[in-house]
Amino acid sequence: MLEDGSAEEFSSYDEENPPPGPTSATSREWEQAYDFFNAKLFGGALPRCLITYQRRRSAYGYFHGSRFANAPDDAVADEIAMNLALIPARSLEETLSTLVHEQVHLRQFHFSASEKRRGKVRAYHDREWGEMVEAVGLIPSNTDKPGGKKTGGRASHYIAEGGPFQKACAEPLATGFTISWQQQENLAEGGEGGEGGKKRPEKPDTSKVKFTCPVCGQNAWAKHTARMACIATPTCGDVPMNTSTA
Repeated sequence: MLEDGSAEEFSSYDEENPPPGPTSATSREWEQAYDFFNAKLFGGALPRCLITYQRRRSAYGYFHGSRFANAPDDAVADEIAMNLALIPARSLEETLSTLVHEQVHLRQFHFSASEKRRGKVRAYHDREWGEMVEAVGLIPSNTDKPGGKKTGGRASHYIAEGGPFQKACAEPLATGFTISWQQQENLAEGGEGGEGGKKRPEKPDTSKVKFTCPVCGQNAWAKHTARMACIATPTCGDVPMNTSTA
């Protein structure tokens, strides 16, 4: 509300071509990538989903079927979440391979050969998923390297050299495609921990501190609000003990 009592207008709202802000620019780039790989690797069969950001520890991304609903249209949408905290430490090719990894989950969710498997997320990285992900040029591995276990809840992948994904991904990379807005790596409060990410600096345990006598070196532990004096020897003479983090 302005001083004269009139409603404040948002200057860009009614413009014909307002410049995209960080939210719309980032959303558009992720949707462009999704649509590109959907066409190149999945024959355009995948339904549109909602791509979100998350900071789940030790996960580059995840898929959740039918997570969102649009009540007026009686519609639902799946979710593919990307870990924004781990993106800066990886190449764009690796980040986009995670998007495709999750697109395979979405494909299995909708088009599994087993009717009992469709519409459910069970045995999250099972054999069928492994076959689907290899078909698009990613090799399942719980170590992100050759020789790792190909199934299980923590299975990840590595990129097959010269495979369908790598060949397809070379096209947008050659045109300068990027995800414009990314989380800064070195934040004042420390980055999120997790696989491939920066660990948060360890904080000292301040529940107890160590008190040390400057005369005899005797140690004692107590809450930081305590006041300690040493009487271990006559020389100490009730001298106040110095504190340090335990």
